[in-house]
Amino acid sequence: MLVVDPHAGTVVRIENQTGEPLGTAAVLDVVANSTRHRIQPEPVTHATTQGPNLLELMHQRHYREEG
Repeated sequence: MLVVDPHAGTVVRIENQTGEPLGTAAVLDVVANSTRHRIQPEPVTHATTQGPNLLELMHQRHYREEG
């Protein structure tokens, strides 16, 4: 829950539901946040491997132990 100073209209801190403080709250700059450059994650490259993958190995192990 946010604790707000009603006279100043600003957020003071964050508390859990029992009233214990969890930390301070930071004010965001709306203009800077709207124009900030966002970093895109690197594309995932799938390595090609020879032979069965982990799922196939577990499937073989499971059904080999049943029979």
